[in-house]
Amino acid sequence: MLFMNESLKLKLQNICGKENVFLEKEDLENYSHDEIQEKKYFPEAVVKPSTKEEISKILILEIGRASCRERV
Repeated sequence: MLFMNESLKLKLQNICGKENVFLEKEDLENYSHDEIQEKKYFPEAVVKPSTKEEISKILILEIGRASCRERV
């Protein structure tokens, strides 16, 4: 199930900065496997917050999204 959409992408970029939100396949390659590298599972995005405030905003954003999914 895909959760990344344009709205979420923009919200994450506003929180952490565009340079800290990775969405392109070549950027996600390093995050698609562990050290064994037998299987690859690409994430939809990688976000690198740099402050406690950014982490808090991301968690609040996701809690709001999760509660919306539960109502559906």
